[in-house]
Amino acid sequence: MRVHVIGELVLATRITAQATDYRYALQQTGESATLTPYELEADVAANCVSLSQALSLNFSGIDLRISPTGEVYCFEVNPCPAYTYYESYTSQPVAAWLAEYLSGHDNYYRRVWNL
Repeated sequence: MRVHVIGELVLATRITAQATDYRYALQQTGESATLTPYELEADVAANCVSLSQALSLNFSGIDLRISPTGEVYCFEVNPCPAYTYYESYTSQPVAAWLAEYLSGHDNYYRRVWNL
């Protein structure tokens, strides 16, 4: 799971692959990884926001693994995450939301507060 946190907004991408490293899945297994938008449980999303804030990061990429029993493991928090790879596979608006956040545009705050 890759979770992009932008301020208080969360965009999660589920990554399914049989390879050790999903980025090289095609070379390792002959099958490409599958990336799809994913709706995190509210408490997991809130924890991702809290983790980013604790690290003083306004934008982060958090790599998680969620076990079949629902346990969540955090591998790392990227302080300058790549996002175009995920955006290209899922059409999630990471760049647009990041631009809104950085510009202080009203749309960002409307999304945070569901206005």
